[in-house]
Amino acid sequence: MSDPISRPTPSAKRQILSTPSDVWIELTSPEGFEQWMGEGSTIDVSEGGLLIAVDVESGQPKIGVVTEIDPGRSLRWVWRPLGEPEGPTPPTEVAIELVPLPVDDGHLHTLITVIEQPSMRRVPPLLGSTRPMASLVSLVR
Repeated sequence: MSDPISRPTPSAKRQILSTPSDVWIELTSPEGFEQWMGEGSTIDVSEGGLLIAVDVESGQPKIGVVTEIDPGRSLRWVWRPLGEPEGPTPPTEVAIELVPLPVDDGHLHTLITVIEQPSMRRVPPLLGSTRPMASLVSLVR
């Protein structure tokens, strides 16, 4: 029997009429990330960079760290609820993949896949602190 953590299930797939490089810019620019994840969301798009956002499914503020970047192709981070101490519920890892799709209309489309699954990676202790959100946001500005 395989480990359930190793079996990712896509959370969402969407095809967009745009190139992967244009989608990447929208995902990773400060304005685009905030528009996607909500007001006050911020990301330092570098390996080990800080991420502060609101989980769009639960509405819960989360904090995390960028774990992998392949510009124009994929972005991964691990996050957990802001202020939640380490406990029995592991952090989750979000993986975003961009795949170019040539289609009959002559334009290049991009398939975006977002996968969220439990992670065995740890969110650094500072990132799980109960420090006020404003002081955490100041770390990335």
